[in-house]
Amino acid sequence: MQEGLHKIVSSAETIVAISTPLGHSGVGVLRISGSQVPAIARRFFKPSRPGGQCVHREAVVGRWLDSAGEQIDEVVATFFQSPHSYTGEDVLEISAHGNPMILSRILETARSSGARIAAPGEFTLRAVAHGKMDLIQAESVREFIEAQTSQQAKTALRQIGGSLSKRIRPVKDKLVGVIAHLEAGIDFAEDDVDVPANIFIFDTLQPIRQELNALCDSFGYGKLLSQGLRLAILGKPNVGKSSLFNRLVSAERAIVTEIPGTTRDVLREKIDIEGVPLSLADTAGLRETTDFV
Repeated sequence: MQEGLHKIVSSAETIVAISTPLGHSGVGVLRISGSQVPAIARRFFKPSRPGGQCVHREAVVGRWLDSAGEQIDEVVATFFQSPHSYTGEDVLEISAHGNPMILSRILETARSSGARIAAPGEFTLRAVAHGKMDLIQAESVREFIEAQTSQQAKTALRQIGGSLSKRIRPVKDKLVGVIAHLEAGIDFAEDDVDVPANIFIFDTLQPIRQELNALCDSFGYGKLLSQGLRLAILGKPNVGKSSLFNRLVSAERAIVTEIPGTTRDVLREKIDIEGVPLSLADTAGLRETTDFV
């Protein structure tokens, strides 16, 4: 996998992106990764302290300049030297004021020095290509960012740390071992290398099958935790559907009256039930009516 990714990921090509959501805020962060990071830092970043320079894992206060040498903003720059960074390449993280115009100007300085705008997820793609994480951990980064409940976040964080990968890797290694024995017996049959007996293969695969079944059994809860549940409240008019809906979402979200047909459109809200995201829908009452609407 890593060898295949190396064919489409080149450390010689430097990428840059704004890492924080666009909008006005106290702090906005840009990230630059690739071989041109040191050159970009030397050209545009001027540390406040005399003789200061970007040191691995050290936050340095300074001024970020444009191509004409005029100050764009006062920033905090943190340099991560390859291979001890998120992507495995030289990385520079720039914390500036969260003004979209300011962040865009800083981004343009990096582009003027040869960096290009990163594609969505490209920083994590480079991390996988350079062996900093595997695909399961990479997928967990997205799940952690998009988590809506604390339990989702905890599970994703454990998987980023390799909890699931550590369970799968030994199983994979055992299966590769079985395949190696079979291929050796086929490829070197003329050299008196025998194909393993069926009973040997069966005995070897049995514990592997049990481990895989255990992983499969955990899939249901993992999918439930990741995708959540959808629940619609159905029933006749004036039986308390909207009142129940409001109680569950802890807000006066639906209008409640004694008039049948008060609820006409489907109302939706998301709530957290013991860490599981639940998409709740309040629906119109089930009844026969001559009302055109």
